[in-house]
Amino acid sequence: MSLTDPAMTHIRFIMPILLLAMLTLVSCQQQDDLRPSPTTAEVESRGRIVLSLSSDPEVYIETRSTQLTDISSLDFTLTGQTTSGESIANLPLTFTNDGVDGNGHHRFAAIFEAGTYTLTATTKTTISAPTNGAGAPAYSGTSTQFTITQGGVATTSIDLGTPTNAKVTVALDNTFSAKYELPRITITNGTRSVTITDAATAAEATIGQSTYGLPTVTYFDVPANGTLSYSITADAKSGSQVTDIRGATGTITVAAGRHTVITLTANSVTGEVIPIIGGEDYEGTFD
Repeated sequence: MSLTDPAMTHIRFIMPILLLAMLTLVSCQQQDDLRPSPTTAEVESRGRIVLSLSSDPEVYIETRSTQLTDISSLDFTLTGQTTSGESIANLPLTFTNDGVDGNGHHRFAAIFEAGTYTLTATTKTTISAPTNGAGAPAYSGTSTQFTITQGGVATTSIDLGTPTNAKVTVALDNTFSAKYELPRITITNGTRSVTITDAATAAEATIGQSTYGLPTVTYFDVPANGTLSYSITADAKSGSQVTDIRGATGTITVAAGRHTVITLTANSVTGEVIPIIGGEDYEGTFD
């Protein structure tokens, strides 16, 4: 075989490429091996944060502090300074279940550098205001300042207090129910919209009806101007001598921790819908 044979030329070109690849892999491996592991001093400079949480749940009329047993809906961030002088600002921190304390309250723990900090817990936006969903009560709270010592345990607590968003439901009175059925009320803040119905209609709805599967409550962050818009749709009952309602609009004023109720009434003669806006905040908590 001559040195100009095409097959030999092919081999001569490939071998340097393979050698270069091998050298590159070896070089990367050596760099990985040279990366330092945490020193004993660095490991020992850390401490443990033990956290307990409580809130005033929206299901109560009176303010009652309840210890939380599930933190999956919350985001935690740490702010402060390490003992080495490094500033920490809104650093995400993950907590895991740490059993219960002497009073039977659930605790949660995390490991972090020694230093002095505050800890903030906030309901995830994907839970309180999902793009396609009714939402849930939103909470937020910050602990008092606490210090983590090397190898020590720092205990802190966060009272999430009352909800930071608004709750909206719909109710019907007899004048409305006599002429209309299957009400659908769409609440919007301009970017997020949720359609709800009243509890009685939802309970009786069957597959194929326009209200089947609709939620009966929704939650919204409070806009800067404190108002949300709504649109009402409902079907005229047979023999009621009124026409279907399509897109009757209006606005409601909402506030953090307040449960706003849109009560639908209708003129007994003309059937004109007259929404009545009401609600209670019960010392800042949802009804």
